[in-house]
Order: sequence, then structure tokens, then C-alpha cells
Amino acid sequence: MEISPEQMKAMAREAANAKANDADSQKDEEDAKKLDDALNQVESIATDATQNEFFKENLLQKEKQMKTRKDLEKLDTQIQKAEEKLKCMETMIKREKDKADKARKRSQQKEEVQEIKKEVEDEVKAVKTVFHNKIDNFAAETNRIKANKLKKLASLKLTMTKMLIDQGSRGSRSNCLVDKEDAKTN
Repeated sequence: MEISPEQMKAMAREAANAKANDADSQKDEEDAKKLDDALNQVESIATDATQNEFFKENLLQKEKQMKTRKDLEKLDTQIQKAEEKLKCMETMIKREKDKADKARKRSQQKEEVQEIKKEVEDEVKAVKTVFHNKIDNFAAETNRIKANKLKKLASLKLTMTKMLIDQGSRGSRSNCLVDKEDAKTN
């Protein structure tokens, strides 16, 4: 098969575009790495915040998935290099497919970050609710006990007051006897 000079120029342009696309691929990989780092940070915060076995198992599973993804990305890179050696056109198609995959992965990672964030917020809200309920119950119990003690105190004061009033109105027999004795002596 003969290749015309125009076809050679077109293939050379495609090869130059492929190199430019490599820079775009590196930037996409750096962005993906930054998103991976952000995901790892959020996941570690969730583990510390909840200390729940469910989250630990979930995180282990995600780490395995991320490792598998990275291994697959390395294999994809090796496949791309082999395809570049065979045909420039197939390389361009593969790169477009990789860009779509990376966009999908970024989208999935963002969704995972949002889900983890929501789970952590829900856990914190649940813990706050439990503690607020305990505090409210404690306050209600304290008020009930306080009211009972105030009622008992008022009852004791009323009893003391009645005793003093009864003593004052009835008088003491010994007081009467002293007055009579003083009267006899006078």
C-alpha cells in the first residue's frame, strides 16, 4: 500500500496532536489524583468521627476498589502505548474513551464524597439528638424532684406554723400555774 505525501502529513499532524493530548492526559491524571486525595481525606475523617465498624469495612472495600482502579489504569496506559505503536488512529479513539471514563470516575468520586459527608452529618445529628434528649430528660427529672422537695419543705413549714399557732392560742399549763402562784403570794 502506498502512502501519499498528504497522508503522511496528516499522520504527522495526528502524531503531534497525540503528544498534545498526552499533556491533557497528564493533567487529567493529576486532577484525578487530587480527587483521590480529597476522597482519602474525607474517608479518614469519617472513620475518626464515627469509629463504627460499618464504616471501617466500607473504607477497606473502597481502598481495594481504588487499588484495583489504579492497577487497571496502569494496564490501560500500557495498552495505550502498545496501540500507539500499532496505529495512531486507534490511539486517538482510545484516548477519547479514556477521557470519558475519567470524567465518569470523577463524577463517581464526587458522589462518593457527598454520600460519605451526608452519612457523617447524619451520624453527628443522631448523636446530638440522643444527648439533647438525655439532657432534657435529666432536666425534667430534676424539676420533678425539686418540686417534690419544695412541697415537702412547705408541708414541714406549715406543720411548724400550726404548732406555734396552737401553742400560742392554747397556752402552756405551766405558765398558768406560775401566774396563780404569784397571785396567791401577792
